[in-house]
Amino acid sequence: MVAAGQAPLAVFAPSHASAMIAGAAKGAFDPARRIAYASRHLITKKVPEMTSAMSALIDHMIAYYVAGPASELSVAPRFYPYGELQLIFEDKVSVAVRKFGPKVRKHSKEAGKAFIDRMIETGAWSTNQGEYGGSMHQFQADRFREVIRAEQDANPIIQNAKADPDYWEKAFGDLVA
Repeated sequence: MVAAGQAPLAVFAPSHASAMIAGAAKGAFDPARRIAYASRHLITKKVPEMTSAMSALIDHMIAYYVAGPASELSVAPRFYPYGELQLIFEDKVSVAVRKFGPKVRKHSKEAGKAFIDRMIETGAWSTNQGEYGGSMHQFQADRFREVIRAEQDANPIIQNAKADPDYWEKAFGDLVA
């Protein structure tokens, strides 16, 4: 209802998608038509190819995480879906490297995914196939610490950082310059 002295609200003209949804309520839903509509209106973002510089940056981010915060990791003993692990480790890597700036931090998703893939591959996270499909992963604390110690001893990036106290700042500065 319009009060005296106010302009009436503009009439809403439904879009094609609204009409399709309204038609679905009346039983006139056509999945092929809806998919065709959606495919014409999707906004796609091209994912950049991983370059050697980007790979080196991700390797340094993982090494930085392994050299420090990873050795103190404590995880609840339950099963996690892979997607949740990706989000957890994206966040952990992002927090670890935040002092190196946003140019480094924006690659946390790739670094977190690479880290969790490596940990699953080495057995630091066990994998169980679900009854209804999919897989779940559980933290193996002893194996994880073993893998982290081995990585800390064998990784040349971490060895360079142990030799030079300013290594991380220089390396990340050069990689994002």
